Amino acid sequence: MLSACVAVDSTVENGFKLGWNCVLSSCSAYDNKKSGFNLGRNVLLSDCSAYDNEGYGFIAQENANLMRCNASRNLGSYGINVAWGSRLQECSADKNSGAGIYTGEGCQILSCSSTENGDQGIVLGNNSMAKSCISFKNGNTGVLVYYNCQVVENQSNENGGSGFYSSSSGSFYARNHAYKNTRGIALTASENMVVLNSCTGNPSGDYLTSGTQTIGSIYSPGTLAIFPLNPWTNFSFK
Repeated sequence: MLSACVAVDSTVENGFKLGWNCVLSSCSAYDNKKSGFNLGRNVLLSDCSAYDNEGYGFIAQENANLMRCNASRNLGSYGINVAWGSRLQECSADKNSGAGIYTGEGCQILSCSSTENGDQGIVLGNNSMAKSCISFKNGNTGVLVYYNCQVVENQSNENGGSGFYSSSSGSFYARNHAYKNTRGIALTASENMVVLNSCTGNPSGDYLTSGTQTIGSIYSPGTLAIFPLNPWTNFSFK
């Protein structure tokens, strides 16, 4: 177990490089040649930060658990990159050169934020869930989704690509909001379910779907009364 440690200015290596079953709290890594934190399986991190590293902020093998960790201004492909079975809660990634947050399969991302990263805000691996997250002003897609995911109660605003995008099938999208992205919710593969979402201000379209989807009706209320409506309705408004 490590607590309140600092790894700084390594000219050849990672800030922290640790194996399996480690616990870290309130540690910082910055200005390192490689990644800030390079971690094995089954690690538990809380209140740690990684910034201004030349690699990733955090990279962890399977079953990682990160709480209230921040990756900022790192130059690698991802600010936070965790393998399958991992869980991120109340973490943030901002101003990284690549994507903000990237997960493997079977992961949870809960109440996290990804802002002003160079590429995607959040990349959600197969069979994963993102809930109550914010993706804001990233250079590409706000939330990129792979197969069989749950994407619930997230907000994706002012990103350079779509707010929510997937070329994969089998996912469930509900109670998300997309504002002022290139496109709102864009799904190019069949067999997704899309209900109770809201989109506005996306110039290339609020909802773009192809193939066979299970999708609630899309309603643009204007000045009309919005009730009664189908309880699964998606909204597009100005």
